[in-house]
Amino acid sequence: MKKVLFLQMFGKSFGGVWQVIKLVGENLVLNDYDVSVISLRENKNNLIIEADERIKMYTINPEDGWEIQLYSDMIKQATKGHILKAVNMLYQRIIFNYKLSKDGDKLRKLIDEINPDKIVVAHYQLLDLLSKKQLKKTIYQQHSSFKFAYESKGNFRTLLKYNGKVKYLWLSNASKQQAIEKGLKNNYFIYNSPRFYLDTRADVCRNKKIICLSRLSSEKRIDLMVDIVKKAFQKAIDKQWTMEIYGDGNEKNKVVEAIGDSSQIKLMGLTTEVKQKLMTSSINLNTSTIEGFSMTILEANEAGIPTISFDFGESVYEQIENDINGYIASNKEQYIDLLVELIDNPDKLDSLSATTKEFAKKFAIEKTIVQWQNLLD
Repeated sequence: MKKVLFLQMFGKSFGGVWQVIKLVGENLVLNDYDVSVISLRENKNNLIIEADERIKMYTINPEDGWEIQLYSDMIKQATKGHILKAVNMLYQRIIFNYKLSKDGDKLRKLIDEINPDKIVVAHYQLLDLLSKKQLKKTIYQQHSSFKFAYESKGNFRTLLKYNGKVKYLWLSNASKQQAIEKGLKNNYFIYNSPRFYLDTRADVCRNKKIICLSRLSSEKRIDLMVDIVKKAFQKAIDKQWTMEIYGDGNEKNKVVEAIGDSSQIKLMGLTTEVKQKLMTSSINLNTSTIEGFSMTILEANEAGIPTISFDFGESVYEQIENDINGYIASNKEQYIDLLVELIDNPDKLDSLSATTKEFAKKFAIEKTIVQWQNLLD
């Protein structure tokens, strides 16, 4: 039985990294793989993470977080005359490095005990903790776009450091090609898959609801999305439509302010019932400046919910095909017009829903798990 080990930064996380590890891991188990997951540290919450009981779960250090003090910030404080603050930051960094070194010792020992055939690393910071022997059987999976990795100095510096020593797994063919152009070797790509399968599609014409499932952070631009929807509702002939936003984050107050006293738009908070919420919706929206490979778009496809989006980076044209499963708007006015067209044209919306459901098949876990097996083997 082939052993596969997934290595991630944090346990007790419901984020996208864990969702991918869980989905792939559970399907590998179904194909007779021995699967383990190691979390270096753990989020301090009461979240209960459920997975197939055959997946073995470990945490190296459940007590400490990842509050790292940057040397660049220390220098800034010192140049401003805040010497004591800079010294305190340096002290905290020394303690952090000491604990991380101890965690690395425990991690390498545990990996040797498990003795996996392949190691799939989810965060670039963890590559530095592996031994040379362990690196030889490591696949580093970049859970963001190549553009994001390239523009993040620490991330790309690490990619260059291990170039030729590990395999690089990207979320899209476009990301893979850009990695090759920048001189990286051993590049592969496998699409993410939706977390569920639906044997039917949403009744998009009857639902008359726009949905957004997103973290409320600056790059998601949900306040811009709200403004677009307000203007679309004003222009549309059909006034029965509503919008529901599911999510939380540091931009929550900004989103609440953007919604104002609108009776058609509601901020619903977090939800774990993504499948159910999509099946009561009609159109999915995305206004992000950057995405790796949007899980929300994948799962909207599965429900037959078309997506309207701006160009969020290299993978957008692999996730959205105009007039097949949605539209990529080039500017705000076009975005509004596309939304109004779908609101006021139920026949067009229903037709687009059908092709969206068909488009979803290319991302089915049954297809992507074969690619995972080929890579692991």
